[in-house]
Parts: sequence; C-alpha cells; structure tokens
Amino acid sequence: MPTFNRKSAGANVTVAAIKRRSAGAWVNVGAVYRRAAGAWVQVWPLITAAITNKAVVATGTTIQPQAFYELNPDGKVYTGNSAAGTRALYETWMTNGVNTNFQVRATLVSGPNPGNVGTWLALSATRTWATVDTVQGDGTSAVTQLTIEIRNASTLAVLTTATITLTASWNAGGAG
Repeated sequence: MPTFNRKSAGANVTVAAIKRRSAGAWVNVGAVYRRAAGAWVQVWPLITAAITNKAVVATGTTIQPQAFYELNPDGKVYTGNSAAGTRALYETWMTNGVNTNFQVRATLVSGPNPGNVGTWLALSATRTWATVDTVQGDGTSAVTQLTIEIRNASTLAVLTTATITLTASWNAGGAG
C-alpha cells in the first residue's frame, strides 16, 4: 500500500493520521482531496479496512456448539464457540479511520441463515454472525458460508471482502 508523506526538515515523513479541529476537539480526516479541472478529486483515501478468509469451527459434547464471527466497533475481529464461552481475537479489520466511516454486509452463500444478511449495517455497533448445530448425535454439522464486505460509508466503495465459513458440530470425543 502506498504511503502518505509530508516534508519535515527537508525529509519525507510518513503521516500516520490526519486530524482537524472540530468543535474544540481533534477528529480524524477520512480522505485528502485536491481541485482538478474545476472538480474535487480524492487523492488519498485515509479510510481503510482489511479482512481475510476464515474458517471457524466449534464443537461441543455437553453444550450446543455455536461457531461465530464478530466485527467490533473497536476495529477487532473475534471468532469462537459462544456456547462454550470461547472467544479469540482473529485480526484487526479497521486499519485507518473511525468505526462510523464503515458499513458491513454479509451475504449468505450456503447453509443456515445466521441473520443480518443482505443489508449494509453500520460498524459503529458490534456485528455477529453465528451458526448452531441443534441436533446432537445425528452425525451432521451445521455449515454456513458467508461473503463479508466492508465499505466506506461515505463513498460506498467496497474496501475489503472475505469468505467466512462457520461450522458447528457435536463431537462425542472432544471437549465442549
């Protein structure tokens, strides 16, 4: 990814964040624009996000297994088995910007519908998708595959996309 630089004492210095004063407080600037041929043109997007493909597997012996994928407003992605109380940090989705700059949409590819699919949702709130294996002992698993997209809430440009596979199954030999 290219960097945004400024001159300082004759040397190029990478700018980590651009802020401006608003109502007495410093707030992040989402993009840099310049005037070109009478129109404002975005020359640097400072709103960036990144997610990667993930397979989440949850098993249970005494507790109904529920595999989940969660995007938090603090920019973190968590995965795990909510029925067993396991939750692990997977990655950071927000690489630059603030949560109000982003929206997420989950599209159901296959399997049981985890809810909250097909609609763009603000990432200023926690967004979770989960699948549950409801029948113990039938030898099958609940498998949900989703396409997760994150976009810039202002420009509506999709910034990143990933395939998420949620698998929940009862396991006669493993821990719940």
